[in-house]
Amino acid sequence: MRFLKHVHGGAMRPKSTIIIAICLVVVGGCATSQPGQSMTEHLSFTFPWKPKLGHEAEGPAGYSIHEFTSEGDDISDWEELVTVQSFSKSWGGASAEDALNSLKVIRERRCLGQTKWNVISKGENSILYEWQAKSCLDAPEQHEIAKILDGQDNRFRLAFTAKTY
Repeated sequence: MRFLKHVHGGAMRPKSTIIIAICLVVVGGCATSQPGQSMTEHLSFTFPWKPKLGHEAEGPAGYSIHEFTSEGDDISDWEELVTVQSFSKSWGGASAEDALNSLKVIRERRCLGQTKWNVISKGENSILYEWQAKSCLDAPEQHEIAKILDGQDNRFRLAFTAKTY
């Protein structure tokens, strides 16, 4: 919780999630394409600390994930984690809110009743939310704030997670 303590001088307060969201979800313009050209979209945002790429993978249908820790952490033993995912725009349903509901179903199947969810704000093409989870299976207590947003061709998920409840 180095970032949270740095910003707030101590334990995380309820308004801290909104401040973290503002820090993490500064989204730049998406690239545009001409007819017949492939589409590449990018997100622009500022890290709360100097990032170190800990994990990246690509999958079918344009899926990708990139996970970043601070320089002093390791992907297998982190305190704070930034995750950037890209999906096909149809992943999770017709809207960003549908995608969040799909994530809730997945999480509840894994850890029934262990996660509290809160939608902070939602727009036509995005939803900002947080969840807090008690220890479950192999995962420690966690608090995450994330945004799902739709680009022209892709759906993105940007998240900041800290190991705390």
